[in-house]
Amino acid sequence: MHRMDASAHHFYEDDRTALRYLRYLALHGGGYERRGVRGWALRGDVEDATGVRIPERLSYWHGYGLVDREDVRVPTLGRPVWIWRITQEGARVVAELEGLAPRSIPPLSTGGSDAAVYVPEGPLAALLELRRALDMRVVSPLLPGEPGWRSLRELEVQATGEERRDDEPEGWEPRRTRDPWKSGEPMEAPKSEPWKSGDWVDELAEEWDPLQGDTPDAWTPPPFHAEDLGWLVRTGLAQRWKVKPPGGRVTALYRVTPLGGVVVPLEWREPG
Repeated sequence: MHRMDASAHHFYEDDRTALRYLRYLALHGGGYERRGVRGWALRGDVEDATGVRIPERLSYWHGYGLVDREDVRVPTLGRPVWIWRITQEGARVVAELEGLAPRSIPPLSTGGSDAAVYVPEGPLAALLELRRALDMRVVSPLLPGEPGWRSLRELEVQATGEERRDDEPEGWEPRRTRDPWKSGEPMEAPKSEPWKSGDWVDELAEEWDPLQGDTPDAWTPPPFHAEDLGWLVRTGLAQRWKVKPPGGRVTALYRVTPLGGVVVPLEWREPG
């Protein structure tokens, strides 16, 4: 692929921000692991971290060889789920645009295959609890003799150890994410963006530091909703069975499938 002259092509500010973040992930071992290296991210991960919106730009820069992409969908899904990683050429271009020192990023592995797939946070938390229920051979009173079946309420109790009151609504509060600034709590906006300026003279001048030194909370499995269990059912990672006990109401029970028991979810790592 031909070498791109950065000065000969128009780059939007959002392009530069997104590419710089991907360069940062690759240099500091963050993101998902694929083909033997980290630095991979979903478009949504890039948008959440940078605050920019790039609905079509990653595909555009992929055509110029500035980013690689890999499809990490669950096998039963019909549409691809792309993760992206900056290439060495992309790292060179963004360094030229931003006046950064040239840096080499770890190359992709050329051998073997990757089995890990992307499972969203809510469904992943539910999947892990369904696996745990099957491993513990727990039996729901609604379906005796069949280990591993759990209702949403039983999974909530299993995950938290706390029984929900009967007058509480079904479900949970908005789920946690990796990003504390998306938790719903008001946060004071950063007063400056030193990672975008040339004011710093030490080695941190070229690093991505969106929280200016603050470290996000360690990721913990978020609470899950009925729609998260529905996602697992649609993708074949879980099965659903509706039962109606005498004098009771219809209740949906869920159990992990053989595919759900062996699928390997991608794991995100914070950079550095």
